[in-house]
Amino acid sequence: MLIPLSFLAAIYMGWALGSNDAANIFGTGVVTGAVRFRTAAILLSIFVVLGSIIEGQKTIGIVGYFTALDIRLALLCAFTAAMVVTGMTYFGIPVSTSQAILGAVMGVSIYTAGFSAFPWDKFTKVIICWLVAPLGAMAISVALYKLMDISTRRIKTLPAFTLAMRIGIMVMGSYGAYTLGANNVANTAGVFVGAEVFTPFMGTLIGGLAIAFGACTYSKKVMETVGGKIVPLDISTAFVAVLAEAITLHIFTQVGVPVSASQAIVGAVIGIGLLKGVRTISNKKIIQILIGWVLTLSLAMAIPYLFLLLVS
Repeated sequence: MLIPLSFLAAIYMGWALGSNDAANIFGTGVVTGAVRFRTAAILLSIFVVLGSIIEGQKTIGIVGYFTALDIRLALLCAFTAAMVVTGMTYFGIPVSTSQAILGAVMGVSIYTAGFSAFPWDKFTKVIICWLVAPLGAMAISVALYKLMDISTRRIKTLPAFTLAMRIGIMVMGSYGAYTLGANNVANTAGVFVGAEVFTPFMGTLIGGLAIAFGACTYSKKVMETVGGKIVPLDISTAFVAVLAEAITLHIFTQVGVPVSASQAIVGAVIGIGLLKGVRTISNKKIIQILIGWVLTLSLAMAIPYLFLLLVS
């Protein structure tokens, strides 16, 4: 009975991740009209699965082996994280699935092992990466924006520029989808790999397919938030934002820590907003997103801890 539930939980978590994080890859392109939603969904589905299978195992360790989990605890973590992400997606808030799943794992770890046995070294590494990721994406987007501004001056006609940007967004979006799968697939099935329910390859395959399914079915609302409600974007700035996010995710994949695609794209978009003028940034939307991030981690930690406390 628990094995089928594990498959269901991993698929649900992958679906929730895809529905929320697809916006971070193609939200800017779809909202600016550079790429159609159907085209974006197809490209994302293909490349997120490829990234999951080829490089997804690099980040599974930090999720699956953060603390000792059996199948019951893994199920509790996965369902908790998926429900929190689904709730945030319903309100159109881009959140961190990495924070959701690791928050749940942390809540379980604190209950089962106590604060003294909590793996503070791993926790510190993860927190540092979570803080650096949006700042790194912001810096990369600023550098790319200035570099692109110099490069695009050589394009003489507007139609040629628009075509180049449309193609660029599809190419960079595909790269972003690849890095999303590589970095974030651990969030979908890593706990079940750690509990020895799935093999690493099985976990990355199931997770990648589930992420693709979520992107195709329930991602439009968050796309609108990322694509136009933080900073008004045009085609060229959308291209820069996606590329900056993809580079950031790929860097942290090599480090072996799943970071937030949502935080990376928001950091990249804010970097562009700072170049265009602080007044272009929606402070209200930024505050809503920050509250969503804090709530995601807090709820994901508290729910499994309180549940275990009650049932004990």
